[in-house]
Amino acid sequence: MDVSPERLVEQANERFQLQDYYGAIHLLEEVIATGRAFADAHHCWGSRTRRRTSRQGLEQLDRALELNPNYIEALIHRALVLNELGREEEANAVLRRAVR
Repeated sequence: MDVSPERLVEQANERFQLQDYYGAIHLLEEVIATGRAFADAHHCWGSRTRRRTSRQGLEQLDRALELNPNYIEALIHRALVLNELGREEEANAVLRRAVR
């Protein structure tokens, strides 16, 4: 049975809510590996990063923004991750971009 990428992202969000981070990332990796990923898949992964995986989260958010440059939520989460990394000037620039 072929599950749609949208459904896999929904399932990943459900796993994140249950704090099953490994399961959620596994589902998102599956979507991305098939080449059927869309901005929401990358945003879901990137927005759920923790301090120890901030750089990886930033990469995922950047990919979401490559696919959809006007993705407001991805811009906001990118700013939050940049702030966690101590890159406050970049974070502020991203927030200004999100407001425009």
